[in-house]
Amino acid sequence: MHFEPTGAWCLLGICAALIAIFLLAAHFTKLKTKIPLFYCWLGAIAVLGGAAAFFLPIAVTSGFRKEDDGSALRQALLYTTGGLLGVITLGETHRKNNQEKEKNENDHTRQVYAERRSRYTKAIEQLADDKATVRLGGIYTLVGLVDEWLADKSIKEDNDRRKEGQIIINSLCSYIRAPFSLANSHYILDKDDPTEEEIDEYGREDFIKHKIEFYEEKDIRQTILLEIKSRLNSGFTEHEDGTKTPLKGPWSVFTYDFSKSFIFYPFNLSGSYFASSANFKGAIFIHTFKLSESVFLGECDFSGTRFTFKDYTPYSRSPDFEGTIFENTSKFNGSIFEGTANFKGIQANTRIDFIGCKFKLGSIFSESELNDSYFSFTRFSENYGTYAYSGADFTSVNFRGKANFRGVNFYFIADFTNAVFEGDLDFTNTKFKNYATFIETVFKGNIHLAEITFLESCNVDFSNSLFNISINYGWFSCSPSTFILENLGIFSYTIKNNKTSESHIRCLPIGARIFDPFSWNDEEKEYRIISEPTSTIDRSFNTLREIENSDKRIFI
Repeated sequence: MHFEPTGAWCLLGICAALIAIFLLAAHFTKLKTKIPLFYCWLGAIAVLGGAAAFFLPIAVTSGFRKEDDGSALRQALLYTTGGLLGVITLGETHRKNNQEKEKNENDHTRQVYAERRSRYTKAIEQLADDKATVRLGGIYTLVGLVDEWLADKSIKEDNDRRKEGQIIINSLCSYIRAPFSLANSHYILDKDDPTEEEIDEYGREDFIKHKIEFYEEKDIRQTILLEIKSRLNSGFTEHEDGTKTPLKGPWSVFTYDFSKSFIFYPFNLSGSYFASSANFKGAIFIHTFKLSESVFLGECDFSGTRFTFKDYTPYSRSPDFEGTIFENTSKFNGSIFEGTANFKGIQANTRIDFIGCKFKLGSIFSESELNDSYFSFTRFSENYGTYAYSGADFTSVNFRGKANFRGVNFYFIADFTNAVFEGDLDFTNTKFKNYATFIETVFKGNIHLAEITFLESCNVDFSNSLFNISINYGWFSCSPSTFILENLGIFSYTIKNNKTSESHIRCLPIGARIFDPFSWNDEEKEYRIISEPTSTIDRSFNTLREIENSDKRIFI
């Protein structure tokens, strides 16, 4: 057989064109619904390879003689075409295997998710069961499901894992918030040794039955809190002063809503790390409450919360926030503390509000670090003298920002010994009724004292307190309001409204001193420019005149 090279090239070109037309038809017509594209490509490559193996040697060597190179070229083209078809076939087989594997994995994942959601549904149904053991089983199922969702690496996005877990956390919190019919009878059912009269008054036939139901429900709700607490930290960082700070736990990422709950059992989440928000708004706690040495990275809201106690042992029933860190806005507005509220050593690194609170007995804020703190219209120690410690303890507190005590009533002890007010202090319309102690207290910022009142029976001590005085305006800048001081041992009169500069009082409480805040010496740990303690009104005026006439400028 003999072809001219030109004819072979033409035939090869025609073959390639037909194959191209076939592939275009396969892609853009209904042909691909009858023949899969993969097989169309396989056929096209096989035909093209065969045609090339037949015509290309002719086009190159013009013959099939033994001495020509056509046989070797033809053989090479056939081998190449066969190898290419084999590789494509293996690749397709591998792709199908991967698809099948992925499908199986997806099917398995869907089965796992479906099984989890089925367990979730069943667990929710168990929470409504009459038997306590069934309800408890449902709790443990839900807790386990949260852990499973968080540990599921098949869910690539952390947010998706958290969303699944948050749904279950919401259910657990909802159970805590759910009313319990016997909770209002805690005063008798939770009593270790009720009298015969109390049992008869309650109803002897129902007493034992209800007492069992009460303790069963109490244990279930405490179990929820225990499981939450154990996952709200992953250990602690120990500090040199003996305090410790919790580390972020696996459940710290969730938000918690305990608002409007009636907590008739001990509530202990001490040592917890809340990376998201926590809502306790309007909750009532009638038993031990502990949130000491915790961290609130997100907002926390205790507005309208009531901390009471079921018997008269205020120290064992007092709310305990000692050493807790508040990194975001914290609200305690309108809360009522019937026991001794323990906020010792807290850190509030942003704004913290105690506006309109009622501290029935004692309140301890000593050694705390407060940024902007608002105690406006709060009542301290309304029931003072009835039980235990009844003062407002602000000793050694560092008020780094604004300190607002506007309209506050201190019914008993107001102790600010060693406190430092770095920002503005507002005591406008504040009333001190028994003891006001400002020993070695440092006032660095502006002080607003319009209509402040020390009652005649109030004992006031400003010994060695330090005031950063503005000579132009003085400390007691009352205009245009009325400033009342009664029986302080310094003066006893009222300054009436007056818009002239003469209305500003230029005198200090007895025992106080003024200082230059820019004269601090790090080595000696004291202020270099500082006055002697005042002892009389005249000495107070003279001290101010001396500094005013000297080169030393004292600024607010």
